[in-house]
Amino acid sequence: MLTQIAFFSLKKDWQNPLPMSDAIGDFKSVYSQIDHFYCLGPKNYTIASLSGDKINVTTKVSGLNLNSPEAKKVVSPATHKSYLKSFLKKESVTLKVPQLRTRIVNKTVFQPRQI
Repeated sequence: MLTQIAFFSLKKDWQNPLPMSDAIGDFKSVYSQIDHFYCLGPKNYTIASLSGDKINVTTKVSGLNLNSPEAKKVVSPATHKSYLKSFLKKESVTLKVPQLRTRIVNKTVFQPRQI
């Protein structure tokens, strides 16, 4: 599934110029109240949005699987914030994110291994 995302903000008294609907190909309003947003490039961002009294956090990093608990500990909103600050200071930072891959042994058993 190919999805594109666009973030923009409008002044309170401005009308949204984009057509919004649930139809395929139209823009959809996904986040209404954004608490914080850190973006390091296409498909590399963290969004914390408010939904009532709950904060929902969405993190995307192109090329990484963030479903494992180990990866979620390393890549967080604080990680994106610190990387953004480092970028603005023109500092270089390296981060190792644990990824798990599985391989088929005897075509029946899956054995996860850390890479």
